[in-house]
Amino acid sequence: MTKEDKILRLLEVRGDKATFEQLFSQLLDMLLTARDGTPEEGASVKGVLVQHVTPAAVLPLLAEVYGRYFTEDDIDRLLAFHDTDFGRRFLGISLEMQGELRAVGQAWFASVSSEVEAEIERLFPDTPAG
Repeated sequence: MTKEDKILRLLEVRGDKATFEQLFSQLLDMLLTARDGTPEEGASVKGVLVQHVTPAAVLPLLAEVYGRYFTEDDIDRLLAFHDTDFGRRFLGISLEMQGELRAVGQAWFASVSSEVEAEIERLFPDTPAG
């Protein structure tokens, strides 16, 4: 297993993956609610969104952040997570990382949002957004 694979597993164990899945579900609902149109258009819009806006697309970016803060040995120890000095260190660093992780997610969404909107506009040029 690579260091990135271990970090992705850590994101799952810590619950970060589930949190992002929940956030993405809420985001999809919000984006679909913001568009007027028929149920058929809604299904097509959702299809475009799930191609571009997925936890699987952003989790490797989050793994990069973890990779800058922790060595592969650190990740192995976190996966095993015992009540040690290292465990306390992890808790302190993870709080520090939250802002950077949030910024990465927001920057990623901003980078794909215009592409998603353009694709939706291409599919439905006569339907006003929001």
